[in-house]
Amino acid sequence: MPFMHDELSMLSRLGYDSWAKLIEEGIKPDGHPAGVQAFMYVWTKCFGTAEWVVKLPFLGMGVAAVYYVYGIGKIWFDDFAGLMAAAFLATLQYSVMYSQIARPYSSGLFLSVLMVYFWSKYLLEQQQNQRFLYFFIFAAALNTYNHHFSLLLAGIVWLSGWLFVLAENRKKYLLSGFAIAVLYLPHLPIFFAQLHTKGLGWVAAPSPRFVIDYFCYIFHFEWINYIWILLLFSVQIGILFYHKDFLWQKNRTFMLRLLAMMWAILPLMIGYFYSVYRAPVLQMSMLLFSFPYFLLFLFSFGKKIPQHFSLLLLAISLIINIYTLVEKRQHYVHFYKQPYQEITKNALLHENKFPQQTTFITSAYPFFLNYYLHQQNNAPHFQYLQDSLSQYGKFRQYIENQTSNYLFLGYIAPEYVQIAREVFPFVVKKDVGFTYDWYVLSKDSSDFSQTEKPIYEIHHNLEKMEELGTTKEWSESISVSLTDTKTSIYENLEASVFIQRTEKDADALLILELWRGDERILWQSAKVSDFTPKLNEWQYVYLTHRLIHTFDKKEKINNVICKIYLWNNTHKTLYSQQLSLSIKKGSPAIYALFQQVKK
Repeated sequence: MPFMHDELSMLSRLGYDSWAKLIEEGIKPDGHPAGVQAFMYVWTKCFGTAEWVVKLPFLGMGVAAVYYVYGIGKIWFDDFAGLMAAAFLATLQYSVMYSQIARPYSSGLFLSVLMVYFWSKYLLEQQQNQRFLYFFIFAAALNTYNHHFSLLLAGIVWLSGWLFVLAENRKKYLLSGFAIAVLYLPHLPIFFAQLHTKGLGWVAAPSPRFVIDYFCYIFHFEWINYIWILLLFSVQIGILFYHKDFLWQKNRTFMLRLLAMMWAILPLMIGYFYSVYRAPVLQMSMLLFSFPYFLLFLFSFGKKIPQHFSLLLLAISLIINIYTLVEKRQHYVHFYKQPYQEITKNALLHENKFPQQTTFITSAYPFFLNYYLHQQNNAPHFQYLQDSLSQYGKFRQYIENQTSNYLFLGYIAPEYVQIAREVFPFVVKKDVGFTYDWYVLSKDSSDFSQTEKPIYEIHHNLEKMEELGTTKEWSESISVSLTDTKTSIYENLEASVFIQRTEKDADALLILELWRGDERILWQSAKVSDFTPKLNEWQYVYLTHRLIHTFDKKEKINNVICKIYLWNNTHKTLYSQQLSLSIKKGSPAIYALFQQVKK
């Protein structure tokens, strides 16, 4: 299993020679508690940084979590609830994938169910057995160091214990809370440092659809999973009514059902409102810790189901979940193709085939690629975009000066690819996967092997130059109905204009808008001067938009108009000669691990 971006980010923040530097430079800027980073600091120093070594503890914890979810279900309700919850946890992509990643999610899942297991043993089975209380304190303290949302869950769980603790044990239980707090005290400086940051920086505030999208993702975006879940729930309720059992009888089972739902819902609500009203932090990954209690609630009504029938339901659940995980979600196809391994692997193959004939450029962090390049001989030398080539004008100048036959571009924005194709117009090879694409481009048409014909394109060619200046602020525009082009949500809109600036202060914006009736859905711009630093030279300006960033379903593209034009907001004189819009084929693989894949 190759490393994902977050795992390599974690490894890049381990190379410090003291704990003080690790905390200040490797932990505080990350936004997560110190637990996992500190553990990996020790683990990798002892055992190295091979992929299987780094992932092994998290894989083990993911598997162990399945056992403890069963144990909690058996204590709270019965064997049916425990087995079904464990079966779903073991086969849904949500929990499977995060158990394959060396980040605080698999560990948080394991530590949270371990905490609840000991909490349940003490409060629901053996309140006189103090060792379970001590185990609970230890597991809860570990949760506080793992992730801020596992810390939140630890607090919710401890408060919930007051519903069940016996009068004679209240003092001990109160002291357990103080013990957990005292164990967390050393982490407070890190907590307050991270609390003052404005969210995660790269996470957007959740939309009102977040909850729906979350549950669709959990159940693989497949109707067979939705129907099966509803059927399982209905069968349980039907059998209870058949046996004339009271669903809402106020007993311990009733209280635990309410508690399971509360534990599942509270972290989601807190994370949602915090993200909307203070700073965006909510992601599906951090709700994994409370997810088992939603499963336990779903299967808490099956006490009266006969054993042979419950085993049949269990087998069908496993078959459906594994089928949709492997065949429909294509999890093991997409997960095993991560950007940095794929880019370096294919760069090496090309360099071995055409040695010293290629320029390699990427926007990836050097550490991420070097992890894989250092494992190989004759590794290609990459130019890193962020070092000196991030400006479009400098990138174009660098490309124009290249004498190599080939250009390899990996993990790079599409505008740079368009600039590169002015000099290297022929696509020798390309590939797209989860969060990445890479290209091999050539100057020679004999190397041309992959066609990239647009799905749709329109050019507004002017016989005479269009002059924009003090008397003309807006250029002529192009408008296209996306419905008529039969576009899917995976396609890319590519706007371009051929332009010349004659004055130093002259500038304009290439604008791309999406409209549905009178409602503007999107406004995106590219600054002309970023692409055309030189005066009195004709150069192209590019602007790209991935439709998947705006639409999550093909139906939402209906009646949408795409409009492109130039806005001369400086009112200085410049000239344009060609305005173009192309719709290029995209790939569902780029976000396939988290989004629904539809043709």
